[in-house]
Amino acid sequence: QRIEYLKSVIGGRPCVILLSGPSVTKFRQFSLQLKDRDICYTSVNDYWVIEKTILDKLDRELDIVMRSAKECKFPSQPDFDFLDRLVNNVLISERAGYYESHKPLSEFIRDYGYRVFFFVAERSEMMRHVPNPQYPLHFFAQASFTILMSILAIGGAPLIVIFGADGGYIHGRELYLDGWWTSSLERLQYDTWLFNNTWPLLRQNLVQTHGVNPRIINASSRSHYTAMKKVTIHDAFNILTQESRQEVG
Repeated sequence: QRIEYLKSVIGGRPCVILLSGPSVTKFRQFSLQLKDRDICYTSVNDYWVIEKTILDKLDRELDIVMRSAKECKFPSQPDFDFLDRLVNNVLISERAGYYESHKPLSEFIRDYGYRVFFFVAERSEMMRHVPNPQYPLHFFAQASFTILMSILAIGGAPLIVIFGADGGYIHGRELYLDGWWTSSLERLQYDTWLFNNTWPLLRQNLVQTHGVNPRIINASSRSHYTAMKKVTIHDAFNILTQESRQEVG
């Protein structure tokens, strides 16, 4: 039932993932090209920074967010604010990482129902074989956007375009967008290496288990993530314009 609700929020639309690499500012620069396009916008962890500094020109809010980094104290006040909006949206996280200082988990699930989507992530040899029919929402633990991509695919996204997936320094820029929680270069490099070496297998597991294989594009053309197709920012916007419907109303 939660998967069905997720599918209803995505509604067969292309999904945009907005991440914290500095190249995401190029999305803001050209974002008005998508002003009238019906697109599902998503982000991870400190997602409120993206809404405030990247989506502001479009006057849009995120449809789906994911809170899973080990630094997240989920749920925090921005999470309650997100779930209390009078729109259909989804907050994705791990049940094991739930922080009960604000509200017991049972009450949280009661109050927000299908808007909360839990998954399981671990880092073991067995987890290289998930998702599978026995564990359809188990994933190999790594960078948050990897699991978000997988869940968007399960939710029926036909196209996923990622902005700000730099995976390291690009031409001397900062590692992260201003205002974003930051970690070390070493950790980012490890996450990038892990993605490049595990994503092809994990995507194969996703196809075999859920029968989904959306087109996935990285709009950071100089990204250190090499296991997915990279395109220029202009090509990414052209693809989104061609593949999305015009918004109604």
